[in-house]
Amino acid sequence: ILGTYINDCLGPNDSRHSSDEAVAIGETMDGRAVVRNISSHVVQSSEELSTLVERAKSLRSTAATEKNATSSRSHGIGIITCTDRKTNIEGSLYVIDLAGSERSYRRSKLTLLMKDVFDAGCTRLCSTVVLATCSPLASD
Repeated sequence: ILGTYINDCLGPNDSRHSSDEAVAIGETMDGRAVVRNISSHVVQSSEELSTLVERAKSLRSTAATEKNATSSRSHGIGIITCTDRKTNIEGSLYVIDLAGSERSYRRSKLTLLMKDVFDAGCTRLCSTVVLATCSPLASD
């Protein structure tokens, strides 16, 4: 996600689609967040998952900053969905890399995508764990 532009880094080679095919995040009438025109990939091993992650990382928007020659300029989001083979219960893991020191705002596409995480009234069981890397320098 770069501003309001959403790119599927694992989609077809031509990531610039017509408005009918563009990736979009929205809400259903009952308030659930939905994503349209996003690719989905089934993997059977950690190696296959790693290959997809590397491909997506290579297509993220980057630019030089004062501290980093290839700083991320876009938020990176990976949604890993797993199903317990015994109970058939499905769960999702959202892995999010926020770009640089940019902030997420209440009405951003990123916040809408993560609505279940922030919504205390969500009917689905949801847990949140935040891992952060913070510089110990006061100048950062």
